[in-house]
Amino acid sequence: MSGLSSNEIEVRDPARREEDGQRCLKLLEDDSLLWILLIGQSAQIVPHVVALAETVKRQRYKASGEELKQFIDDDGAASSGDKYATPTSIKIYLSRIDDLAAFLPNYKPKIAPPKPPIRPPIVFGSSPSSSATERERERNSKLKKGSKEDGGGLFGFGRR
Repeated sequence: MSGLSSNEIEVRDPARREEDGQRCLKLLEDDSLLWILLIGQSAQIVPHVVALAETVKRQRYKASGEELKQFIDDDGAASSGDKYATPTSIKIYLSRIDDLAAFLPNYKPKIAPPKPPIRPPIVFGSSPSSSATERERERNSKLKKGSKEDGGGLFGFGRR
């Protein structure tokens, strides 16, 4: 276990799950630790690390009412097609803070795709080269044609 920080636990033997669980709970009693890290380095150990994480979360909640958040780093292991492949290694962070992602070593923030440029509104019945002022003049002249002077009123219906 050399090279590990005080909040890291490498799971090597599934038979020691209870001891590893007690060690995790003991570490979580220290309020200065924001998270603990469970590490599994083989495909055979990965399911035991996942089970240990669930046990620790459940026991911590029962003991203190504190709900731990879980973040998983499986080194990008993905299923190939429809078949699921167990990752060959896993790191599970059990955290007290909601947004641990920024602290993770392999974290890459999602970059939002660029927004498409805003295009001008489409105006039917006019050429694309006519400017807004020309359209405004056309609109005003149409309103004047339907005015009371020619007996038209606003909608072309006059009083006669």
